[in-house]
Amino acid sequence: MRAIILLVIGLAVGAISASYAANTMAARHAYTRGVMAIMQHHVSALGAQAKAGQCPADSSLDHFHRISGAAAEIEPAFAGADPDFFKHAHALADATAATIANAPADCPGLKQAMAKVGETCKSCHELYR
Repeated sequence: MRAIILLVIGLAVGAISASYAANTMAARHAYTRGVMAIMQHHVSALGAQAKAGQCPADSSLDHFHRISGAAAEIEPAFAGADPDFFKHAHALADATAATIANAPADCPGLKQAMAKVGETCKSCHELYR
């Protein structure tokens, strides 16, 4: 009887410890996932605007500013990554800066700007995702 009680207590302590370890491991990657999730949200919002044919310049520019801000967070979020990875991150920052400098005023311009920014995202994801 004593052995069964000790076994149950041992299993409970093991399960709790495993839960803490799993949460710690998941939290370690929360920042990187968060940066990518923010960019994905704004890229999706721009895509929805373009698809709906409603591309107000101020709204598009706001999304590109937010993508640019998230792109600036890539280097600290992925500290210790391959140096080539950061070349792709800098290309994304350059593409968004160029888009902000020449903000798209209509849907065709928005689609063209999204294609340029999307290409930089795609080039990195093909190698590192």
